[in-house]
Formats: sequence, structure tokens, C-alpha cells
Amino acid sequence: MRTITFYSYKGGVGRTLAMANVAKWLSEFNKKVCMIDFDLEAPGLHFKFQQQLKSFEFKRGIVDYIHDFVVTKEVPKTILDCVHTFKTSSKNPDIHFIPAGNTSSPEYWKKLSAISWNDLFYKEESEGVPFFLDLKEKIYKELDPDFLLVDSRTGISEISGITMSLYADKIVIVAANNDENLFGARDIIKSISNPENNFFDKTPEIIFVLSRIPYPEKPIEKTRETKIVEDARRKINFKKEDEILLIHSDRELEVKESLKIGFGKEKKIPIAEDYLLLFNKLTLGILGPEEIEKFNIIKEAELLAQTAEERISPNDKIELLHRAISLQPDNDNFYLKIGEAYYNKGDYENALSNFNYGITLNNTNYDLYYNRGFTYSMQKKFILASSDFEKALEINPNDRYSYLGLSAISDELGNYDNTILYSEKVLEIDPDNSTAYNWLAVSYRKKKKYELAFKNVYKALELNPRSGYAYSTLAEINSDKDNHDEFYRTIELALIFGCNVQELLEDKAYKPYKDTDRFKKLLEKYNNKDSQFGIDWSDLSLNL
Repeated sequence: MRTITFYSYKGGVGRTLAMANVAKWLSEFNKKVCMIDFDLEAPGLHFKFQQQLKSFEFKRGIVDYIHDFVVTKEVPKTILDCVHTFKTSSKNPDIHFIPAGNTSSPEYWKKLSAISWNDLFYKEESEGVPFFLDLKEKIYKELDPDFLLVDSRTGISEISGITMSLYADKIVIVAANNDENLFGARDIIKSISNPENNFFDKTPEIIFVLSRIPYPEKPIEKTRETKIVEDARRKINFKKEDEILLIHSDRELEVKESLKIGFGKEKKIPIAEDYLLLFNKLTLGILGPEEIEKFNIIKEAELLAQTAEERISPNDKIELLHRAISLQPDNDNFYLKIGEAYYNKGDYENALSNFNYGITLNNTNYDLYYNRGFTYSMQKKFILASSDFEKALEINPNDRYSYLGLSAISDELGNYDNTILYSEKVLEIDPDNSTAYNWLAVSYRKKKKYELAFKNVYKALELNPRSGYAYSTLAEINSDKDNHDEFYRTIELALIFGCNVQELLEDKAYKPYKDTDRFKKLLEKYNNKDSQFGIDWSDLSLNL
């Protein structure tokens, strides 16, 4: 079992995301992985695997395990009751995950605050060191992983000391480019390199990573990057031959974090290439010839898929994705992407065929169920669509898009109580979701509860003042209340902000107006055309 600790002196430098990427790709190469979240005051490793973990309400975690020992003075008999198992793909081996614990429970913080680290490590006859050695041995015997990856607590603490000096064969130290990070990392490197601080007369290999560095697009920026690296080398007391890896900043990850070790020959994906270099460094001499050949095939397939994403034409996307699938036919995400391309062509049957096959490869990929459900909805196959949205929610109970899909279907079928129920579920997950408030307004209006309808549509517009469908809802409420001037004012705003009013004309709210010259001129002015489906999917699309 090889143990790799990921450490940073300060948080917010991308340490946990780097570790999650490495775990995913070790699993991709059929390596058995165990991860421990030892960042006990600010655990976040579980957020990197939201798609795979159905819930964050873990019954037990490492804090519970340590607390049991502190209270009973007896070493727990097993670690298995703290282990949660998931896959990143159905073809990959299980990843074993030992979380910090259920951080949403007050009990977690009570147990954490009750642990006296001083007594555990510094009191006479303290048993902290043998306790943590026993924990590592239990992981080895009970889980038998090829790799143990440890997300360490930041700063200088007993836990960070244990995870590095007692556990690690290799230590990845991640630091941002500022003096606080660099000088903190320097002190840690100095301590680790001191033979007196090593329990087993063996100094762990240190891999230093400088993160959040802007990617150099121009030669002058490359020169600036070289200077940044050399300044960092000087501050952490690295020799000229000591390698410093980089993880560049990435705008996509600033919006939404995701796991991505990407590949490129013609087109570089900077942060993905950075993760790849780190992965190669950590697996040097570990991957065999067949695995290296597989790695190169995956690199080529991922390049084709990445290029496909950048193409506008669905036909171009489909051609490139077919080539990617020919190289890696068991990649369920390729079928997700090619299904979307067929959908955008209006070829729903081929879209469904690819979503279906993707699900046979990985029946835990909730995006495939959601996308298939969305496609069924566009065909008005509401029973099949509802079944897929519900399956997506079984896998990921926090998938607000599936709840929105169920809201839309319930409205179409006239089941307004269910529309309200599903919309409220969305707001439990995402309290600022404008579309959910609009669905509430739509349902309350159809139930003739106009006060609640006004309240919710105004909230929708407060959150999204450019929501055409919310303005159309407001227009419909005003029509029901015989507020004719307000109807015309708000329906024009709906048209301005892109609502396709033509698809709504069967609603009785439009009956007094749709044959009037004033209303016809508004539709003509904004060139409003028919759409394929008459419900509000304004906050929905295929999930990719």
C-alpha cells in the first residue's frame, strides 16, 4: 500500500481537488484506492464526488472513530463502519472513502471539540502514535488498497504531523504564490526533511506544487511565469534541480468545480495538463506497459471529445465523438455527449439510443437518466420522463434539475399540487432558484390562490429580472384579475425577454386578448414563433 498525503499550509489552493483527480484516475487504471479526509475543521473531500455519493449525512467518520478511542480508551475493532464505497465509473473498482464525519450534525462538532490532541500525543504514556499506526494497519488489512490518499489538515498541527511524518511515502505540498503560503511550506519541508522527525528512518518524497498561476498565453507571460517559479524556489529553499510542478488557474473551475485530468496534443487544456503531470509524477514506475498504452489511447480519445465540445455544428461533434468512442467504447460520458449532439440536431431517437447505451455502461450516472428524461419530455412521453427523473434523484437526491423536470410535467398533466411539492423540493436545495418560484406562482394561479401567486412570481423576478416566463406568469395572473393594462405591460416584458408566448395561447388567460389587434401587433413586433413544447423549460437543458 502506497500512502500519499496532500498538504497545504493554507486552504483555498486547490489541494483537495488535485487529490480527487488523482484518486479518480488511479481508479481508472484499476488501482484500488482508499481516501481519508483528515481536514477535520473544514472537511470538503465529499463535495468533489457529489455525483457518486448519494448523501453527505455519513453515520460515522474518522472523528467518530477517534472520539470512541478517546472516551473508551479502547481501540475500535474495525474501521469498516466508517467506510463509504462508490465508483467513478461502473467499469472501475470501488473507491473506499473515510469521511471526517457528518458535518451537518451538531454531534460532529461536539465530538471534534471533545478530542484533546494534547492528551492524545503529549501526555505521559499517551497512545496517539500507536493508535494512528493501528488505524493505518486496519486500512491495509481490511480494505487492501493499492493507494491510501490522505487529505491533510492545513497549518501546523498534530494531525498534519501524523499524516505526513507517520503515514506518507510521498507528500504533495500545494501552495499559492504568496509569502504566507511559501514560507509556511518552507518550514514544513524543512521539518519533514529533518531525519530526527521521521518515525521510520525514511524521509518521504516531497512533490511541491505551485497553484493558481495564470496560464501564459504570450511569450512575455511565460517569462513572468519562469520568474514566479524561481522566486518560489528561492523562498522554499529548493535547489536548482528540485522540480516544481504548476497548477494553473482555470475559469471553469472558478464557476463550478469538476474532476478533469485532460489530454492534449494539438490543443492544450492547461489545468488538465497540470493534473496529468502530477499524476505521472505520482505513478512513475508504477504503471506497466499495458497501462501506459491504455493511457495513451485514453489521451487521444479525450482529445477528440474535448475538440468536439468546441465545435458548433452537431454533425462535427458527432463525427469526432464517434472517433472517440471507437478508441474508448466503454466511456459512458462519450455517449452522454454524443446523445446531446443528436438531441441538438432534433434526432431524438439517436439521442435516446446513446443515452440508453451509456446507462448500460454506468447505471450510476444520473446525468444520463436526466438527459433521457428530458428527451422523453420533449416527445411528450411523460411517464417515461418522470421515471427517469425519479431514477436520477435516487442516485443524486440534490439534483434540482430533475425536480424542475417533474414540476414541469406535473403542470402539463394538471397535477398542480405535485408541481408545488417538486418546486418546494428545488428550493430546499437551491433557495434562490427563480424557476422554482415561477412554477409555484403558476400552480397557485391555476388553483386561484392569487395572493400566493403574486408573492412567488415577484420573488422569481427579484431573483431573475430578465425571466421572460416569469413575466408571462405575471401577465396571466393580471388577466385573471382583469388588470388589462398590467397584462399588456407585463406580456410585452415577457416578449422582450424571450418568452415564446405563442406556445402559451391555449391558456384561458389569453382568450380576451389573442384576437385583438394590440396583442397581434405585439407578437408581430417581437417575431414570436411556435416552439416544440408548451411548458417552461427555461431553466432546464441537457446536463453536460
